[in-house]
Amino acid sequence: MSIGTVDVIKVIKDVFTDYDKESNILDMRIKQISLFKKTNVLELSLDSDKNITAKELYEFETYLKSRFGVNDVITNINYSNSISIDNITDEWDKISCYIIRRYPTTIGILKNSKIDIKENNAIVTLEVKGSDFLYARKIDRDLERLLKNLYGKNFKVKYIEDINVESMEKQKE
Repeated sequence: MSIGTVDVIKVIKDVFTDYDKESNILDMRIKQISLFKKTNVLELSLDSDKNITAKELYEFETYLKSRFGVNDVITNINYSNSISIDNITDEWDKISCYIIRRYPTTIGILKNSKIDIKENNAIVTLEVKGSDFLYARKIDRDLERLLKNLYGKNFKVKYIEDINVESMEKQKE
């Protein structure tokens, strides 16, 4: 049950005038804002012409959490134009940092991980065991939502554990 839903189309920089970070998020249009009282979650639906980075999204969600005192912020972004997905592997460090900041218990698992995109699959290669933990905590779904928000395309996230002798020795140390 949502406590309030507002269906308006306004620009973020006009609504959140005290958000002073310089980013592409300021030019996004707000389609809908919902506050769910039982779960204390704020949900936003946004439209954008420009692509954003994981860092920009994290900073904006952190701002909304502290401003409204909510437990979580769910952002859904729709792009009016197509976005290149070629740089997902280059941006993986920033994307994994977003997930690690949201879920600090994943730092040991996602550290030094790599991503590979094959059609609609995002295959995350882990250097340590922990895929069961990520699936159990539904981190794969959160990562799928993040990739959809950043690149405007639905991906199915799969984890593969590629453990070699060197990483096992590092883990023991």
